[in-house]
Amino acid sequence: MSQQIEENSVKQLTLHWLYGLDEYFTHINHPQLEKYLAIKNALIHENIWKMQELAIGEVYRGPTENTEEFFHIIFSRLTGYENVTHRKVLNYISHCVDDDFLRRISYWSSICEKKANFNDHFSRGQIKSKIWLIEELNKISPEYLGNLTLETINTKEATEAMNAYTASLEAQARAKVLQEKLQEAVSKQLEAESATLIESTENMSALEMATAGLTQDTEVLNQKKQEFIATHIGIGPQGSPEGESKV
Repeated sequence: MSQQIEENSVKQLTLHWLYGLDEYFTHINHPQLEKYLAIKNALIHENIWKMQELAIGEVYRGPTENTEEFFHIIFSRLTGYENVTHRKVLNYISHCVDDDFLRRISYWSSICEKKANFNDHFSRGQIKSKIWLIEELNKISPEYLGNLTLETINTKEATEAMNAYTASLEAQARAKVLQEKLQEAVSKQLEAESATLIESTENMSALEMATAGLTQDTEVLNQKKQEFIATHIGIGPQGSPEGESKV
């Protein structure tokens, strides 16, 4: 009997992706985790008691168009049933465990058909990597991305959240550039005013400089500045062109 089981097991699918789903359901503490673990133990570890438990569950479910196929899947490790496929196993799990992520996998597999590599895309390592990545995204911007999960990462809501986050980053980048340009303009303005002030005080006496410095009175500096500007643009102290006679 044990030799027959071993020979039959060789013919079975390699269902490594069931470990990936185990990682996912455990991570989210799925309410039907125990049901899923029973399926995994029956299909991978050939646990006869779990097979019996699943078979009783199908009896209670009642006859459906999938009942016969589900029984074949449940006992496939013992019977050597050769028509088991990844999609059939996924279909059985989806009828036992209610989960959006499972439905998305089922939809994906129906599109990709034979190209769908379950053991590659949903291995334990792949699922753990996806969970870690989503958690890191949520940490980056809880305001925009804080609700991302494996179930929602490819949905319209997730796309909108990513777009909103991207728009926020662009707005911040624009604000930073404008701030830098404003600081540069103010800096140049201050440098120009400082140069003008220095030039306007070149002809001040030592006493005037000392008085302005001690009293912090800017009136003398401003007066010299006005005289300097008037000299360079040809305007007299009374606002009339130099050389005109005063009335």
